[in-house]
Amino acid sequence: MLRRSRIACSVLAATAYLAVALWSFRAVLPAPATLLPDNPYLDPAFTKLGRLDLAMVLWTVSGNAERLLDRPWALRAEGQCHPLPDAYTLGEHMLGASLLTAPALLATGDPILSYNLFLIATVWIPGLAMYALALHFTRSPPAAFVAGLLFALEPGRIKDAGHPFVHGDLWGPLALLFLHRTFARGGAGNALACALFVGLTVLESLYALLGVLLVLATYGLWAAFVHRAAWRRWAVPLLSASVLVLAVAALVLHPYLAARDTWEVLVRPGTMFLPLDAYAPGRFAFPGWMLLALVAVALVDRLRRRRLEEGEDPRIVLALAALLVVWCSVRTVPLAGAEVPAPLLVLKQLVPGLDAVRALASVGRCAALAAALVAAYGVLAIAERTRAGGPAAVVIAVLLAIGVLIERWVPAASTATFGSGLDLTAFPARPDDDDIALVRAHARGAVLDLPFAGGPQRALAAGPYLTLGSFAPRPTAACYNSYPSPLHQQVAGLVDALPAAEAIDALVALGFETLLVHLDRMRPDRAAALESALASHPQLAARVALLGRTERISAWRLGSPIATGDDLAQLAADARTSEAVTVATGAPELRVALQNRSERTWRQAQPIAPTPVELRWHAPAGAVVHVERARMLLPLAVAPGASGHATVGAPQVPPPGTYVLTIAPVAPPATTLVRATVTVTPAAP
Repeated sequence: MLRRSRIACSVLAATAYLAVALWSFRAVLPAPATLLPDNPYLDPAFTKLGRLDLAMVLWTVSGNAERLLDRPWALRAEGQCHPLPDAYTLGEHMLGASLLTAPALLATGDPILSYNLFLIATVWIPGLAMYALALHFTRSPPAAFVAGLLFALEPGRIKDAGHPFVHGDLWGPLALLFLHRTFARGGAGNALACALFVGLTVLESLYALLGVLLVLATYGLWAAFVHRAAWRRWAVPLLSASVLVLAVAALVLHPYLAARDTWEVLVRPGTMFLPLDAYAPGRFAFPGWMLLALVAVALVDRLRRRRLEEGEDPRIVLALAALLVVWCSVRTVPLAGAEVPAPLLVLKQLVPGLDAVRALASVGRCAALAAALVAAYGVLAIAERTRAGGPAAVVIAVLLAIGVLIERWVPAASTATFGSGLDLTAFPARPDDDDIALVRAHARGAVLDLPFAGGPQRALAAGPYLTLGSFAPRPTAACYNSYPSPLHQQVAGLVDALPAAEAIDALVALGFETLLVHLDRMRPDRAAALESALASHPQLAARVALLGRTERISAWRLGSPIATGDDLAQLAADARTSEAVTVATGAPELRVALQNRSERTWRQAQPIAPTPVELRWHAPAGAVVHVERARMLLPLAVAPGASGHATVGAPQVPPPGTYVLTIAPVAPPATTLVRATVTVTPAAP
């Protein structure tokens, strides 16, 4: 009977959480395949930026989901900022969100509808997960229900629908549950389940991973002490689980470190932390009065008595874990007249790649993972103190749940509590159906959208391209991410040379097969001139073919009659000296020209990366005066007879004067790529 009762309670809780999730995103429900959620409380400038971020997230999540279903081997190979390899390392990987989106995309085939269903799941799943965790520890379905509601409706989870990876701690309760079971019972199954849910958190984002790990590590140290006498039961399974999690983390996160080393990117001068008063009532990071009140009741009750479950009452350690997470999200905490720095502020100086994370403040949201479970004990204590059992305990839980909903959904209450309302609105995001049909029918290979969107100055223009591209995910030159592509200048140079045949040959060599001309985003005279040249220039007849058009877009197939090669001998300098170059002492880079003297289009071998080279500076008489090794980014692709530019970062140039510079790869075969006259000038004062 007890088992049936608990099953019935769980079904009711799951139904209630689903209703809450649907209500949270009710703004999109009238047209879930057309609308996307919007935060009406943001400044208009931030609203525009938020919608562009949402377009990027939609493209990434739906693209990853489509590749998981159709060609999982291309998961890392295809992305934005083409042809940059592993370009997802310029931002968030969002693999966890993509896994959850994949079933809906398989069923519906619509990225916007699938994304909205995924958002609903990001509220529903946390509620269910916390319910399971709290039910295990409290044995009280009413207390577990309130805890699940508090965790599901963590304010950031509702109002920030454009960055679901930031609050990707939805699997944290189950990771904590099975970590507890591993300590209390041992067993490979419990440890593997813990590894599974921590691994799913790794797939979400580094923000969620850091927050969840802070909670798990704090609890785990305490639980290891509590269960120290039975260490043989849990030590080996826990070690095995840790190895599995580390393997998943290495697979997902190591490419970020590789990209950092290869391209010298993913470095920030500063990181965003919260001020401590952001957690004050009426500020956006405030956790809510209901959560704090129930936590306070639970801790006072803990002073009165322990409520053991398999030898544990984790309330105090979890409260400390929540405080630790909050501390890690702020820059400094005042203590005894001193400013104590956040642990992550110190760790980012020591842990490779942590200094690349933009908003370490976001880990603070994971405090709800620990606090919600403590709050469940508060509900239990209130029911006990009022001598409410059975149906009366359910009534108390319902009243508390109504209080949580009022705090979130009544604008006056949510504004007073969290600094703004939490209700979302919606905006129409679906492109025109004929544009979608055109792209779905003809997108092949990598896609180049014109006007070009990439680099720090043009990245924001990529938003509409990515929204449309989510309906036919392909590699794209559009580049909207946390960091700009180190290849954007070269790609922009080829795009600026269009519709020259040499530029098309180079772009085709880089994998671009589809050109989309966005007529509504160009000056009419520029669009007409470009389309006329593409359609009628005799050199382009074998390279460009019109696939179709709508009122807003024309689609073209790109091809080239020229074979492609990646032999450096195609770029080898002959005995003559190439164009003269001028560089100042201390210049950030040296830019030199290389000409393709072969009959094939040259393109860099895969994967594209800077080439280790040796620079030899010769005096006019021929003596070598300086030798250095550096890395040179060769031209991405060069058509026969055309020239491209290569760059050497931070060259150690000799004193002012005139030199003959030769540059050759360090690795064999020894091929002189550059032979140029270089004039070195004094650095500007």
